[in-house]
Amino acid sequence: MSRYHTAHLLIEAAGGIPVYHGSAEVGLDRLTAGAPPYRGGIGSGVYVGLQKETALFYGANVYALRTRFGWDRVLALTPETWDPVDGTEGHSVLVGEHVPPFTFKCAGRTWTVGGEWVADVAADPEALGELIDLDDVGPVAKGAGDRAVFLEGVRHRSSVNEEMLVFDEADLEMLGEIHTACSTMSAGTAFPTEYPPAGGTVGGLRVTDDIPNVSSIPASMMEYEILDGVREVPMSHFPGRKARTDRKGSSELAREIEGNGWIDPLIVGIEADAVEKGPYILEGAHRFDALAELGIESFPAIVVLDMYGSMPVADPDS
Repeated sequence: MSRYHTAHLLIEAAGGIPVYHGSAEVGLDRLTAGAPPYRGGIGSGVYVGLQKETALFYGANVYALRTRFGWDRVLALTPETWDPVDGTEGHSVLVGEHVPPFTFKCAGRTWTVGGEWVADVAADPEALGELIDLDDVGPVAKGAGDRAVFLEGVRHRSSVNEEMLVFDEADLEMLGEIHTACSTMSAGTAFPTEYPPAGGTVGGLRVTDDIPNVSSIPASMMEYEILDGVREVPMSHFPGRKARTDRKGSSELAREIEGNGWIDPLIVGIEADAVEKGPYILEGAHRFDALAELGIESFPAIVVLDMYGSMPVADPDS
């Protein structure tokens, strides 16, 4: 049983599961339905999490909710409930992750997440059952009469490693707002306007939808605002930061980025009461150094305005 699942079994109230929902909207009057803003969704519906950090991954404003059903109506997929497929070591169900294809039981049938190619590498293709992609998991569960899917343990690169997909918005009861300090930028805020919205490609690299360590924002800042969307930030805006291109990890990461052509957005902070000091890297120091080594002139980032002022956080492992 997963640690998230176990903890919430203990506090499940009135037949419902306490969850959190993240949205770009303040004063939410409707839940944000649809696929989440990253590759590798598990179907269509409303995405929520058992942790506040998960909600922050979907949107800057967090709302407390409760499901109108219990765990008996949820297809829970965790490393404890699925079986890795023998022979697929080194393969992954998601690009950039390290989770091999796995099988699970639903509606009396066996399903294997990974896609048709799994049959070519599996040690026992006959045991695979139905071959599906990750975004087919939701439809499978819904077709079996479940009202949600809980998934844990797939996104190893991200600080968010659990999520719940609720198929029907009516199955969620809004309890209230719990964090709206990080609303999107309002008109008149003193903030650099030279950071345009990032496109699908920045600095010649394709931008992923995965933003690692979003939870570091509330952990580092008491009150903050986030510029809407991923922005393109020039490397030249960090004249006082000397890129450490001599570090082995940064050089290896530079080669990896150069080889696959993808880059995860960084997180950039700016102190509201000291805008003239310029931005700093809140998360993604290794990526910054790797991009500097490659001679990239700009990078994608979430840009955060610290309303109280904070100490820049070193990020030796990103």
